Amino acid sequence: MFLEKWIQERIGAGRSIEDYQLHKLRETLDYAQRESPFYRDLFRTNGVDSGDLRSIEDLAAFPFTTPEHLRADAHRLLCISLSGVKRTFTLQTGGTTGTPKKVFFSQGDLDRITDYMGAAMKSVAVSGGITGNGFKVYTILPNGKPESQQKMLARGVGKVGGMPIAGSLALTSEEQATHVATSRPHILFGPTLRVYRITQEAKHSRDLGGLGIGILFVTSAYLPPAMRSRLEELWRAQVFAHWGMTEMGWAGGIECEAHSGFHFNEMDFFLELVDPETGRPSSGHEEGELVLTTLNREAMPLIRYRTGDLATLTTGDCACGARSLRRIGRVIKKRDSVVEIGEGDRIDPAMLDDVIYRLPDVTSYQSVLVREQGKERLLLEVELGGGSGNAADIVEAIAGIPVIRRNLDTGRMVEPEVTVVGRGELRRPGRAKRLIEDARSGEAAAPRASSPG
Repeated sequence: MFLEKWIQERIGAGRSIEDYQLHKLRETLDYAQRESPFYRDLFRTNGVDSGDLRSIEDLAAFPFTTPEHLRADAHRLLCISLSGVKRTFTLQTGGTTGTPKKVFFSQGDLDRITDYMGAAMKSVAVSGGITGNGFKVYTILPNGKPESQQKMLARGVGKVGGMPIAGSLALTSEEQATHVATSRPHILFGPTLRVYRITQEAKHSRDLGGLGIGILFVTSAYLPPAMRSRLEELWRAQVFAHWGMTEMGWAGGIECEAHSGFHFNEMDFFLELVDPETGRPSSGHEEGELVLTTLNREAMPLIRYRTGDLATLTTGDCACGARSLRRIGRVIKKRDSVVEIGEGDRIDPAMLDDVIYRLPDVTSYQSVLVREQGKERLLLEVELGGGSGNAADIVEAIAGIPVIRRNLDTGRMVEPEVTVVGRGELRRPGRAKRLIEDARSGEAAAPRASSPG
């Protein structure tokens, strides 16, 4: 796998990932304790010292950094002066109100992220059979500021011999398809539901499979199996998924040709799994909360940062040939996207995605969980792009989800109510997120699931 070789070259031939990570963890803890007022106080308050780390397992004794710290103490986490900060990202996520999180990056941090973006794109290209230099990548990402995601990825692609082509989030689906037809890229990269919307809206007017795309590379949302199959069918292309988060600098994990999880950048990040309730270490094969420690961050290192992402971690050889890299499980859920129903049962957006997107003409949807006369009901608005889909089909699909079926049969839930809307009629929340909104208390309970595109 190209990514594994790229990482191995940089940590040193013959050096194991584990030895490298232990060395970098020691460096990071010492650096943060010395330069960050926040970590100096946090370590002292919790009775730990950077010198206590003698093995990777010792990291579990150090306290967590939380999203609340990034809201309340972001500047105190800094290890450099504000004048050395090249880019600040302010993010309001998960329906949270009040002070947003802030993440600071130095130029050196951004350069490392850019290098990895290029390596990740090259790895996907090679996994998809695109070899050699000169491969073209059409990207649909936020742009504007000097260090935007679009511009950083473009630089990274250029460093590995590729040719970046900048798309725009402002273009309609037809305009995007026209640009793709004109530029003839090998890879199309963009948000999962934006790429899917382009597909659903442009498939009626043109042969997408004739545009020459070899790889669709999608990010920012869970990719349901049915959606993957439809994208592959209509574009006649391979589909790869990406996982990342702003706190990591977006550059997280990528699928290989085995499509059995996400290989991630173990050169710059160390990931743990913990029980989301107790915070104790979890087995990698059991679902737990991903906890992130940066290994080369200059401006704002994060030590045991609780991501809120629920996943599994897999070790051992991958079918793609990678031997040293761990993999994050293919389904990654937000802890605050899981909504409790009935007596201890839970539902999350991925469950709905897996059945709703089996219907070929669904473009996107919104959902809300309400309580009516002591019973719970899912209300959905589903955008259809034409064809044979109807509300009854969608209700039947949702009612077939085992956990929902069980609660329907016991009378704790009533049948879902589905309203079908046409193209462009779906009501968007303020941050353009699709979620399960828990209207039983009037508060959003399931943020950051996906974007309507």
